[in-house]
Amino acid sequence: MISFARIVWSKLQRDRHLSLRQIFDKSVDYAGSTLLSPFILRHVDHVGARVRTMGGAPRLINYGYMSIGDDCRIASYITKVELCTSKGAELMIGDGVNLNYGVSIGATKSVRIGNRVRFGPYARVIDSDFHDVYNRALPAVPAPVVIEDDAWIGMNAVILPGVRIGRGSIVGTGCVVTKDVPPFTVVGGVPAKVIRQLDPAKFIVDRTNAIGAEDAA
Repeated sequence: MISFARIVWSKLQRDRHLSLRQIFDKSVDYAGSTLLSPFILRHVDHVGARVRTMGGAPRLINYGYMSIGDDCRIASYITKVELCTSKGAELMIGDGVNLNYGVSIGATKSVRIGNRVRFGPYARVIDSDFHDVYNRALPAVPAPVVIEDDAWIGMNAVILPGVRIGRGSIVGTGCVVTKDVPPFTVVGGVPAKVIRQLDPAKFIVDRTNAIGAEDAA
């Protein structure tokens, strides 16, 4: 487990170019958003350490099991983040996940999100089409979604049922993902297609600060 002192030191190093007033304001914001989170997220079954809820409370509908790991950031500045589980479903969010405003994640069976995953504004993740193709009064058969560690889901991207996003991959802005994305792969378009491969040897994981840049999208 990462020590609190190590996280504070990492943040001070990151913000050393700022004025003392700016550092103070950010520290107050950090403390406030962290201290209020256990109350705001009281309907979540498990909430990790140092989870931050910023800009207001997210919309939570939890009839299944919902877990949020350590050092997550939930930013509902403009539009609320929406996290939903149906009866018997699970939504598992790892450590250091960044949920930007307007992000919507719905689990009717299983959605699992790894560590340090970043979601841009208005990204969507669903594990069900919600309605049968031929009889719209019946529910669709769900298919689990997995997003592995260090993936980056761009603004307005949509992850559809049954998809697995590999570690370190990037899903481009406005992309609709209908099939699995291999690790360290950049995809874009509708439907998503491979644009380029990333070099895993160059990949850097910052384990001292789960989110990295404060306003990362």
